[in-house]
Amino acid sequence: MDTFLFGPSLIGTRADVLMDIVIGSIVLIVPLALWSIAQAKRGGYTRHRNVQITLAVVLAVVVGLFEWDLRLKGGFKQMAVGGRFEGTSFLFWSLNIHLVLSSLASLIWVSLIVASLRSFGSPPQPGKFSLRHRFWGRAGVVMMSLAAITGLQLYLTAFVF
Repeated sequence: MDTFLFGPSLIGTRADVLMDIVIGSIVLIVPLALWSIAQAKRGGYTRHRNVQITLAVVLAVVVGLFEWDLRLKGGFKQMAVGGRFEGTSFLFWSLNIHLVLSSLASLIWVSLIVASLRSFGSPPQPGKFSLRHRFWGRAGVVMMSLAAITGLQLYLTAFVF
């Protein structure tokens, strides 16, 4: 499909502008999440909570729009038409690895936010849940980092090369 519901890429790739926004969001999430963690280490628990919730909501909206766009265009295979890796098992496996990592990252992140809102109160203060929160927070950041790396690799593979 040659038409762009959201307009052509701002950076000159075969993607549309929404895909540019998705990849930009994914790449920005990790440093912002790390900054948020640094805030919590300094005692800025409320700022940490607010940043994490904001990041999760923004990413959910962007990914939701992306999924809608993807379905309107006939799926990822259709969007990736014209690239050097079109139809290859490399592109297929890249997509599937990214989907697994991003799904796990999302599951950890959403579960951790819900459990943390229930456990820490308002304003949030360290408590019994803190050790588990730190463990799952670290796991979530690692998973989100891997999802961002594979997302960037997938974007380059499908829409740049």
